[in-house]
Amino acid sequence: MFDLKQVILTKECTSPVTQYLLEITTTDSTDGFPKVFRYTDLCHPDLSSMSLWIQDQVHTLEQEHAKRVILILGDEITLKVEK
Repeated sequence: MFDLKQVILTKECTSPVTQYLLEITTTDSTDGFPKVFRYTDLCHPDLSSMSLWIQDQVHTLEQEHAKRVILILGDEITLKVEK
């Protein structure tokens, strides 16, 4: 079992296409060590439960002309948009 700690969605502008990179940081509840999962395909089957959230964040990146969206989960949930 994993506890979700942070999700970072980054927009990489490479010619001729824009690519989105997703990095998910979790903590293993068994040993307490962090684990990082990185995806370049946002349609990956592992991400099916997050697909709506990912679509919303991609939309946010496009609307805000931003480079990165960071979601931090702890005692409070923090959402940062970096331009």
